[in-house]
Amino acid sequence: MFLSSTAEPEQILQFAQQLQQMAATNGMFASHRSLTQKLTSRKRNSSLTATKVAALGLDLQTVGWTLAALVGGNYVNRFSLAGRSYKVIPQLKRVERLNPDQLGNDYVQGPNGKLIPVSTFAHLEKHTTPRTLNRFQQLNAVTISGVAIRPLDEALKFFETESAKILPEGYKIDYMASRASCGRKVTSSCPRSCWRSS
Repeated sequence: MFLSSTAEPEQILQFAQQLQQMAATNGMFASHRSLTQKLTSRKRNSSLTATKVAALGLDLQTVGWTLAALVGGNYVNRFSLAGRSYKVIPQLKRVERLNPDQLGNDYVQGPNGKLIPVSTFAHLEKHTTPRTLNRFQQLNAVTISGVAIRPLDEALKFFETESAKILPEGYKIDYMASRASCGRKVTSSCPRSCWRSS
């Protein structure tokens, strides 16, 4: 079963966890349902404060170029050595970019050649994101799986009724099996999946 929406994966996962909890406590399913989506990837984004950048006499374009040169992977030129061509990729030494917090120790050249630490106008924001972005019918999705101990049609009707109480507008529950295997009548308009839109 898929829970899908155009919402962010983190929001879909919250509703999927609510549905999982509901399925684990209702007596319709033999085992706790499992979710495919997990928030396990940690990311850090650097945010620049434009007013601080301007107050220091810098412009965002120069700051962006400098930071891209320090930690980016773009090549600026090629050189030839022993008949082979190599890319020139300017970066900080690896030991100076092992973790994101070290970015604040770097400097940007300001007015009159003055060096300004990045930490004076930038800060890092921590985010936990999904390791993978699962999709079903081109929508962000979480797969919920489990084993029904009641008749499948009864368990699915119960699950759909309860999920309609929890899910906001724009969330769908879809099934990978055919409508016939879900205990529904087969129609020509949607022969491959059972679905309900809340």
